[in-house]
Amino acid sequence: MNVEKEKLLAASEAVKLIQNGQTIGLGTGSTVYYAIKEIGELVKQGLKIRCVSTSVKTSELATKLGIPTFRYK
Repeated sequence: MNVEKEKLLAASEAVKLIQNGQTIGLGTGSTVYYAIKEIGELVKQGLKIRCVSTSVKTSELATKLGIPTFRYK
């Protein structure tokens, strides 16, 4: 298995742990990119979550995909 497939698999496994109503943290990097794309699909299907991210780039991608984000104070 190549590295990108392993990252995609890791992201998918992490996303399976997300439950409706949770607040989750979104990190930075290529594995998180795969997770955010998958989370975006789940949000479109009705998943209700809130996210806080570690970077502007991550927040922008999440927002673009309809994932609610907020700033941690």
